[in-house]
Amino acid sequence: MLCLRIGNLTGLLGNRIGSMFELQPSETVKVEPLFEGMGYHLGLYAVLHGGVSGEVIVDFPKHPHTALVSIHQSRFFLAGSPHDSAFIKELRNFFAGTIYPRFLEKHEKAFLVYYVSGDWSAALADIFPGADLIHAERQYYEYAHLHRDRFTSLPAGFELRSVDRVLLASQDLKNMNALVEEMCSERGSVEDFLQNSFGFCVVYQGEIAGVCLSEYNYLDRCEVGIFTMEEFRRRGLATVMTSTLIDYAGGKGINRIGWHCFSSNTPSIATALKVGFVKQADYPVCIVRIPPG
Repeated sequence: MLCLRIGNLTGLLGNRIGSMFELQPSETVKVEPLFEGMGYHLGLYAVLHGGVSGEVIVDFPKHPHTALVSIHQSRFFLAGSPHDSAFIKELRNFFAGTIYPRFLEKHEKAFLVYYVSGDWSAALADIFPGADLIHAERQYYEYAHLHRDRFTSLPAGFELRSVDRVLLASQDLKNMNALVEEMCSERGSVEDFLQNSFGFCVVYQGEIAGVCLSEYNYLDRCEVGIFTMEEFRRRGLATVMTSTLIDYAGGKGINRIGWHCFSSNTPSIATALKVGFVKQADYPVCIVRIPPG
């Protein structure tokens, strides 16, 4: 068995003995061939190239055969050989001992695991024994830069606001916690988001009704993170926020904008198509529901 390399996992796995190594940022790009075909995941690409902080855990540090990429220990990507029993065992211990408590502490009971091929589907049952595993399909869209209608008209009483320090200082705004949580879902902190990302929200009578943020900004690319509060849906808020974000991104030199959603999320797909996104890929995902106890 190999000693766990000391890195960002210090204090998480401590000095445990195992068959896993965490690569240093200067080494992470070496696992990119394992994730061939997953370049549409900008978060994954940005971690491997040092644009976004994350962890890259492998079986062999010099010539990895299997890898787990974690973004803020909330989104996970698996690639390589799903048949390495020692590595699978270490992943099982890592998730049970480190990741599950992290999510439960935040009162969250599920997370997503992305993987390269169908072979991983069977291995996931060994990594997450006792968990409820839901295999689903997601889709990736990319903005096509075609002539499009610009959506700028909001219903009466709704206001489009930039997500900035002024907005965040408005502590009386309802749903502020949801906005901050979304900002920190792919950035390490609110300050990290303000320095490296951007976004817009719609406010109605002192309440944040919807949010649209750039995610994983890296070089000339970003992705879209968006939600509308249930009571404000079907009013065109998402199209206005997304259209505004697209225009703003273009002014920042971003010419590749990605959009991910579940294949069953027809409203999200409709919004993406309406504002000029074109479908690029279907891909599998596993929803892991943390087992009780």
